[in-house]
Amino acid sequence: MEQQRRTAVRGVVFDVDGTLVSLRGGLGELYAEALNDLGVSVEASRLSAAIAAEWPLFEPQYLASAEGHRTSVPREVTVWVEFVRRVLARIDARLAGERELLGGVYAFFSEGRSRRAVPGALAACERLHERGLMAIAATNNDIRTARVLKELGFSPFLCSVVTAGEVGWKKPAPQFFCGVAQAAGAALGELLHVGNNSALDVEAAERAGMRAVLFDPAGAAKSGIARISSLSELEQLVW
Repeated sequence: MEQQRRTAVRGVVFDVDGTLVSLRGGLGELYAEALNDLGVSVEASRLSAAIAAEWPLFEPQYLASAEGHRTSVPREVTVWVEFVRRVLARIDARLAGERELLGGVYAFFSEGRSRRAVPGALAACERLHERGLMAIAATNNDIRTARVLKELGFSPFLCSVVTAGEVGWKKPAPQFFCGVAQAAGAALGELLHVGNNSALDVEAAERAGMRAVLFDPAGAAKSGIARISSLSELEQLVW
């Protein structure tokens, strides 16, 4: 932490989900809300169970593990719609065959109402902007992220929003971080990466050449890793 504090930083790269924003409620509740908007009533508890059962099977596909973490914008859309299909198939195979439902649930999570800003996140980005430092949002999720951040009020303070599909790589690939640095017009070592996943946001970023710190408000991570419990602590690291 002391070394990071002494070193000049040109910008901060924020992971998005779990760092800048969080879900407005449980995933099952949000899926139920999205389906209800489409005229279909499903209990949130059933959807929660289906999501919990499907995610471990889906995560390697989400991370593009079999492809060496290589991805694209079309692939990311296809993958997420497939996840919705798998979840609905666990509830009712007929629902999984309804293209309108798949697209509707996918689209629901592109709206700001699906998320809320993490406490202190907007203020942290605004403070960086005021001090002339870059605030960059960079995510393993897809192009829906830009709309979410805009609707939650982040856009005036972000110099760019970078998604895995646009870069062509998913974390933990070092090419992801190289792509983010290129989008920011900065060297890897001039950027501080902040995220809530020690493997994807800290260890992978450091291997690529970025500085990194774990956002760990609950204090749940193992010791031995640089961390902050509040985004307000970034001020101690960048100026």
